[in-house]
Amino acid sequence: MVDAERNRDAVASLGLVRTIDQNGGQILRVIGTQRLVLAFDPDNDTPDLLRTVVMLLRTTAIATASRKGVHEVATAEEKIAEAFNQLVKIDSVKKLSATIQKSATKIDSECTTLNSAVRRLLDHALVALAGAQATGPELVSEAETHGAA
Repeated sequence: MVDAERNRDAVASLGLVRTIDQNGGQILRVIGTQRLVLAFDPDNDTPDLLRTVVMLLRTTAIATASRKGVHEVATAEEKIAEAFNQLVKIDSVKKLSATIQKSATKIDSECTTLNSAVRRLLDHALVALAGAQATGPELVSEAETHGAA
């Protein structure tokens, strides 16, 4: 990143990797106040976080490049620092989201299994009732008189 910044005369840089594992287990890794590495898979991730990170780095670069109005630059740097803190929090929220998603998938799988089991039991019950009707009309008549039919 340092060489890329120097070659391009840049004051900020963003590295992209496809997986969290490639980024040390983090979605967003802050290497410095103007250097970030983001785990972003264009096939699976929405570009919202990427846009936010680019906007933050752009704002940081503008603030660094324009040192004219001291008060305005100080305010901008304060807001940028707050934005960085919020971005770091996104990592823990995204991890929590992934955990919830895994749990939801497990719950959905359990529901599917239970649904199949209930249907199988009901199918067996219907087969048993059909067999009872075929072999014992006196059972059907008795059931009808008690309002079960």
